[in-house]
Amino acid sequence: MDRRDFIKLASVTGLSVVSPTLFAGPSIGGNRRPQGFEPYSGKFFIFFHAVGGWHPFSLCDVKPALGETDPDPRTHILATDKIGDIEFPAVWPEQFYNGLGPGITDFFVKHAPRLTVVNGIDQMTNGHDDGRRHTWSGRLDNGYPAIGALIAGAYDPSLPMSYLAFGGFSETMGVVGRTRANNLDVLAKVAYPERSDPNDELSTYQPPEVLELIAAAQEQRDVELADAQNLPKVKTSINSLFAARAGSDELRKLQDFLPEDVQGGSLGQVQVALAAYRAGLSVAVEISMGGFDSHSNSDQGQINSLQNLLGAVDFAWDEAERQGVTDKVVIGVGSDFGRTLRYNGGMGNDHWPVGSMMFMGAGVPENRVVGATDDEARAYGINEDLTVNTTNTSRKIEPRDVHYSIRKLAGIESTEVAAMFPLDGNGEAIDLFA
Repeated sequence: MDRRDFIKLASVTGLSVVSPTLFAGPSIGGNRRPQGFEPYSGKFFIFFHAVGGWHPFSLCDVKPALGETDPDPRTHILATDKIGDIEFPAVWPEQFYNGLGPGITDFFVKHAPRLTVVNGIDQMTNGHDDGRRHTWSGRLDNGYPAIGALIAGAYDPSLPMSYLAFGGFSETMGVVGRTRANNLDVLAKVAYPERSDPNDELSTYQPPEVLELIAAAQEQRDVELADAQNLPKVKTSINSLFAARAGSDELRKLQDFLPEDVQGGSLGQVQVALAAYRAGLSVAVEISMGGFDSHSNSDQGQINSLQNLLGAVDFAWDEAERQGVTDKVVIGVGSDFGRTLRYNGGMGNDHWPVGSMMFMGAGVPENRVVGATDDEARAYGINEDLTVNTTNTSRKIEPRDVHYSIRKLAGIESTEVAAMFPLDGNGEAIDLFA
């Protein structure tokens, strides 16, 4: 098996099933042809889910201790550094380094010039399911798709890998099919349905000339069948079937863009996602990383988890740079909610309904901090010009503001798909990227 073997690819990344369930409504890309696809070439959205509730006060909304002998430290960070407007941890006590702490600092040294940090997001919940849903759909209650699914559904739900979802909150609400982990062998079989062994190009059930005749007859039959239908639901189902069949051909394009070495876990998922985007097959991907629910020994746990997360984000940017698409890639990073500023009895931090998110990439303002929290991690408000408002009655940043901003950045805010899921709330949403 060579580097482009689909089964190897599936086994290391967890990729498997391409769902043929497609949203029948209109998209930015217009109506899809029954056979073949217009390759997607717009912005590509990569969303990293820090599952469990990260500690932004050890990261991008940093709250250092008053010193090594601080009797009630907010964190054990002893010093901060700053690049432009973005402040980040600089020094941790030796017992928390473990070879990992400096990596957090390195991430900001490298990426602060291109980051937008949003602090003081009022996520309005301490519950994991609610927080995850609110962060990634813009809605606290049920019934809204993840932002990646919404963007993919608005642009082209018929692409074979339009929406990739590797865990985390990945509801689609029917606006797009979802590619996610399940059976490790399925992707290869979908890509090469004419072979008994997907890895052996000589294992076709029929000789090449017979396969060509079958394909021509199938295409003619498809056209005649579609032309004979009048009921919208029947035509939609038929077009979904045709798109799924055509998708097996399009999936082979993925092979041309895979790197020499497809890595395991989240790094491999990044590689597959970027290859799918370059092949014109994908619009958005959701990548989930765990380990953030640190109710005890929070410093060490958060450092380890943040190092893994930021390492994956850094890898995604470097991989996009290697493939020459940083001008098209948008990366968003967030979590269920934040964690309490003060330590509990187990030196952990519990759930806290105020959090942060980070963004970088195409169209994202560079080296900007929007929003803030006070010394006890309570969210300050925000004015329409994005300045901080410290009055008690000020309007707080909410997930709907984040989603309004992402929708505008993606260019989908006026689409019919977006209109199906309005961002309700008191007053107009605020564009945090303006």
